[in-house]
Amino acid sequence: KRESGGVKSSVYRYYMQASGDWLAAVVLLLSMFLYTAIRIFSVIWQQWWLDAGDGLMQERLANQSLWNSTDLMSDEQLRGDISQHPDLYVFQGVHFGLFLAVIITGLLKGYVAIYTLTKGSRRLHNTMFKSILRAPTSFFDVTPTSRIITRFSKDIDEMDYRIPTFFDMLVQSIFFITASALLVCFFFPYFSIVLVIVGVVFAVLGRMLGNGVKEFKRLESTQKSPVVQSIVSCISG
Repeated sequence: KRESGGVKSSVYRYYMQASGDWLAAVVLLLSMFLYTAIRIFSVIWQQWWLDAGDGLMQERLANQSLWNSTDLMSDEQLRGDISQHPDLYVFQGVHFGLFLAVIITGLLKGYVAIYTLTKGSRRLHNTMFKSILRAPTSFFDVTPTSRIITRFSKDIDEMDYRIPTFFDMLVQSIFFITASALLVCFFFPYFSIVLVIVGVVFAVLGRMLGNGVKEFKRLESTQKSPVVQSIVSCISG
């Protein structure tokens, strides 16, 4: 019987329990949060650096107002050359430090993600393999060989590669979008109204399209099983 609906929460909970290392999970989420925060602050720092110019913008504005000059300077002329700022090395040092922090936190979150999630995949594989070895003969009479092969090939590949990759993308995107939205709403409060509307639209579309994707994945597995079964039968003679 083919399953329907979404993946049950018990499946996610079992997978998390198989990963087992809660300390690694905390380090993973913390490193992802720091990675996102540092990236956002790096962008803010670059903009601050560009806006600072050569550090004489306020003097130029004061002189322009003092002499009532009709020949107004452009923003680029007011800021001046950023390479002439007296604190140039401070800006460069902080920017370089942020660059190193992004690399370190990125490597940390990647390593912990691979370690934690592949650990869960390995445990589930070993548990499933032991269950197959200890299964009674009646189990193989009612379970197609193609289904067993699919579990040990495609499903394991999903856990080894796709789940860690998409988990990293998902959590990082959630942190980045949330931080960016809060930052924009802080400076432009009315944007929160648009944000709520867009969020509702995306939630509805995600629910509709998500159901279709799940059904297509199940249909793919269902249609592939007879092909695998035919290949196994040919090999077996």
